Amino acid sequence: MRAELDLRQEHPSFPSAVAGQLATARAKVADLVVLVDRVLALTTPKRTADEPGELVSLRDVMEDVVRGLPKEQIAKVALPEADAIVRGDSLLLGSLFANALVNALESGERVRVDLNVADGVAAVTIDDDGPGIDDADWERVFEPFRRDDGAIRRRKPGHGLGLALVRHIAQVHGGSAFFRPRSGSGASLRVLLPELNASS
Repeated sequence: MRAELDLRQEHPSFPSAVAGQLATARAKVADLVVLVDRVLALTTPKRTADEPGELVSLRDVMEDVVRGLPKEQIAKVALPEADAIVRGDSLLLGSLFANALVNALESGERVRVDLNVADGVAAVTIDDDGPGIDDADWERVFEPFRRDDGAIRRRKPGHGLGLALVRHIAQVHGGSAFFRPRSGSGASLRVLLPELNASS
């Protein structure tokens, strides 16, 4: 569908009104592609501890994700200097961090990412300076297709799958994702992943 619309839009004889309708249709198809990709990612089965996977640098993944953000958002994200190597799927991990960062950027103006490794676990913390999340909603926000009332009232685009994907992909890699208490405003998302140390 997307290819067909692209070909139609390149036709020089279309009037501007039709070109505008084609652009709208292309945008809706692109939105559907994102939705299908996200739903498919949610069907990814969890890995077992001994299942092979590629070695992935979390810092490389995060840097790639930030480079893909709109220019005005790149300066709003502070990445850590530290790195950790995990075993898994770099595309899925990229989706995890992309959804986590987009969620944080939609909530606040600044996002800080920290990365620490201890006892074989890579802990990534994504803090934003937004209004935060009520304690009672810390689990509910990870439910697929769940959107808060504010986003619905503001007609904010989205499918309610971002945080569900973050948790699912973390679990696919033998890890977890959750919100934790934070002093002051904002939300603090924590992602834990099994880490491979230099001796592995």
